[in-house]
Amino acid sequence: MFVYMSGGYAQAQRKVACISPYELENVDYFIDCLVSKYDARYKVLRHPDVLGALLHLGIERDQLGDILVNQEEIVLFCTSHMADFIMDACIKIGRCPIHFEIDNAHEVQGVSYEEIRVNCSSLRMDAIVAQLAHCSRTKASKMIASGLVKLNDVVLEENGQLCDNDYVSIRKVGRFQFKEVVATSKKNRLILRFLKFQ
Repeated sequence: MFVYMSGGYAQAQRKVACISPYELENVDYFIDCLVSKYDARYKVLRHPDVLGALLHLGIERDQLGDILVNQEEIVLFCTSHMADFIMDACIKIGRCPIHFEIDNAHEVQGVSYEEIRVNCSSLRMDAIVAQLAHCSRTKASKMIASGLVKLNDVVLEENGQLCDNDYVSIRKVGRFQFKEVVATSKKNRLILRFLKFQ
């Protein structure tokens, strides 16, 4: 069995998998790269702005790959059959006029992130969410129960344990990747290193 994966560019986090009983030389993943310039004088857009606008159009998250946003342009990857719909329907995000075009040869700069450190009592997800979202563990537990937290792009249905390189997405907070336990404090709290994606 052969497994091939692609997200449209080398550093992609969200990918499409092709599973074949035979070795393949060329695999068509049916992914398109859509690019739009925008005027940041209206608003400096962020990843949640773009994702929210696309989901508001009724697009399922599994039809979308990585979304990369800077102060000049939006680059998003999607399944090929959604490309025309997105180009036709997504013409404004916030106050910014948008005009997506397919550009599968676009030079992608990669994902932008900052490194953060979190002081946490354990690797339980309610404790992690509480620290990342700057809220109480009670509120964090409610967020998990309400389906607002994803672990590795799957809605977290119950409290669990975080592992190295796991991705944590918290609605209206952001997306993070857990890298490692850096140290343990004198009070036996864990110092955790995360990447927070822009």
